[in-house]
Amino acid sequence: MKSKNWDSDSCDCRKIAQTGPHRYGTIQEELDDNAYGVPISGIIRAYNSMFIQPDPFFSAELNYYKSFRSAYDLAFETGDYSKETAKIGGAFDVTAALKEAVKTQLVNSFQSYMD
Repeated sequence: MKSKNWDSDSCDCRKIAQTGPHRYGTIQEELDDNAYGVPISGIIRAYNSMFIQPDPFFSAELNYYKSFRSAYDLAFETGDYSKETAKIGGAFDVTAALKEAVKTQLVNSFQSYMD
């Protein structure tokens, strides 16, 4: 995957939310209020943040997901988030975005010892 030219002048979370692959703005509460109690907004924010780095696949954000995933029932990784997609007015498909973010962060993480 090639790096996209995101604006890397600021790591402000709101800016990341507006410029990353999955724009979610101020809908954090709607994303995080899900059946699994998982901070979906944090996973997507870390994913978006990767892509404002000069080299997205060599960034600290890659470790965010693996660092906390053991605290949750991993069923959330394959869950259906169509309700969350509806809550955010269809801004993006939450299920697809989460799967993309999880896969990217797992495959490229530096923390292979945590599998």
